[in-house]
Amino acid sequence: MELRWHRLAVLLAVAGLASCEKQGETWYLKGFAPTGDDSIKRALSEDPDLRAKAIIDWSAHDWGRKGAYVEFYSSALQRDESAVVRSAAARALGRCGDPKHAPLLAAALRDHDTAVRWDAAMALDQVLGDSAVEPLRQSASSDPSVNVRVAALGALRHYRSKAVLDTLLRCLGEQPFGISYQAHQSLVTLTGQDAGYDADKWTALLTKPPPPAATTRPWWDWMNVSQPPTTAPSTRPAASTQPASSGANR
Repeated sequence: MELRWHRLAVLLAVAGLASCEKQGETWYLKGFAPTGDDSIKRALSEDPDLRAKAIIDWSAHDWGRKGAYVEFYSSALQRDESAVVRSAAARALGRCGDPKHAPLLAAALRDHDTAVRWDAAMALDQVLGDSAVEPLRQSASSDPSVNVRVAALGALRHYRSKAVLDTLLRCLGEQPFGISYQAHQSLVTLTGQDAGYDADKWTALLTKPPPPAATTRPWWDWMNVSQPPTTAPSTRPAASTQPASSGANR
């Protein structure tokens, strides 16, 4: 009952923030888009499938990924007793892509339900924030679900740090193959190089200094005429490369 009242309070906040008005049988949230009675009823339903459907429907639209709608998803992810609703809320926050929700999604990686953890890891591939790095590393290394580990390894491709690279290297040789495959993909994405599935080769590759940046030329200089000759330092006068006078040679 307390949770139901909490959801009702959130919906009232939606109405207040957006200046809710009714025309005929349809509610309009000013500044966003029309929300029908049926949609609000689903959001307040005792049926978790209907609550999840309301979140999925709203977040599918651009107007449903703004303002008070996003606050509703945030509240549902933290407080709804149904894993189905929490999963839908995690997916909705992923669609929103706001970095401020990275800590909330990172916390959802500890949810007792596997589906919620997986959806949170998938959402963190779209919602980036440094606060998510350590939780993602922990999920990638030790979550009981292979699918959650794979999703976390995929999300780590956005963060190049020694700790992340170490996690990816540790997972490179693990089974089932999906874990190794995703660790390899993330390593390639982070480094722009490929040492296959051999952790020792990756370690050797990562200890080398990065290759020098390629010299760029104007697009029109296809003959490379703007570059100084490689046989003579540009600081040396051109005359000094010529023989001295004939009298000096006698």
